Amino acid sequence: YFQKQLFSSAAALFKELGESTNDPVHFSHLGLALYKQNDFPSAKDAYQRAVSMDDKRPQRFVSLAQVYRAMGQCNNAIITLKKALELEEKNLDFLFLLADLHLEAGQLDHCAVVIGPLDEVSPEDVDVKSLKKELKKMKAAEEEVKKP
Repeated sequence: YFQKQLFSSAAALFKELGESTNDPVHFSHLGLALYKQNDFPSAKDAYQRAVSMDDKRPQRFVSLAQVYRAMGQCNNAIITLKKALELEEKNLDFLFLLADLHLEAGQLDHCAVVIGPLDEVSPEDVDVKSLKKELKKMKAAEEEVKKP
């Protein structure tokens, strides 16, 4: 169903499977199918259920964080993503997403702290450079606003 982009059929299947097996994998797949349909509140519920059943897989937290982001709830996304980082603290993809979320939330100082390790590991990475440039631009704009 996913390959054919039949997300509503996939959602129906995984909902039934999840309820009959109580397997967190099925709820994760249900969350993805619902996310693909832009049904973010239901996707959030499915991912939360998967996480409550098995909180040892960091990708489940990342998926839930992405749902929160899509719902415009950056602070919830940040909190959730930090749980993924507790499980895989050196995951550069997670760190990059966290920096991006802090930037999106206007938490520039937090963003700068997260960018540090990324810059140390991948100083020439195009995405890291872009993120640093955007942070610098936003900090400059913030300083302009503070001027009398």
